[in-house]
Amino acid sequence: MNEQLFFIILIIAGLCFLISVPFGMLRMRFKKFSIPWFLAIHAPIPVSIIMRRIYELPFKYALIFLVFSIAGQVLGSTIIKKTILKSMNKQKLANLESDGNLENLTSDENVKKAI
Repeated sequence: MNEQLFFIILIIAGLCFLISVPFGMLRMRFKKFSIPWFLAIHAPIPVSIIMRRIYELPFKYALIFLVFSIAGQVLGSTIIKKTILKSMNKQKLANLESDGNLENLTSDENVKKAI
């Protein structure tokens, strides 16, 4: 494999990854196996097909692009999950502070109670 082909594959794989991250985040908003959920998963795939056809790459490289798209979906859903958990923990800590129970607990107990 020459360098030019390697860099083209790397650029297309990177684009597939970057495009799939927001769709992975969007996917988490919908009910699993619903039509919008299905569309959020499959919407980035035409980009990889178009880019592969533009550069006239054989079909055997489609698996690389698919793996990078899946990785982008997973990263996007992980970002949303961690953001939601972090905001839920902040709300629980705020509730503890408003109840006045926070002063009597050590910091480790505060975290355990908030979770």
